[in-house]
Amino acid sequence: MLRLLALVLLAASTAPDRAVAQGRKTDTLGAVPSPLLTALADSMARGDFGYVDAIHVQRNGVPLLSRTFPRSYVGVYPMKTPPGPYNYQDPNWHP
Repeated sequence: MLRLLALVLLAASTAPDRAVAQGRKTDTLGAVPSPLLTALADSMARGDFGYVDAIHVQRNGVPLLSRTFPRSYVGVYPMKTPPGPYNYQDPNWHP
């Protein structure tokens, strides 16, 4: 999984530079997310990287991918004391 993440980040960081070197406009690159970004988002949705709430990737100010993943933190940190502002395990006060 870390190789996939590294590959996605490397591809996203080097693509605009290659486009400029080839004389292409960079503002028209990738209005559609690449299969690697989609695969990364799908693995985040499955929970492969732990509790990830969202991913937002943009290139040259253009959003390529923006997804949120609903997570339930209630089972992760069960309350052992009464709920309230001083109980740091209460998701209503400390999300």
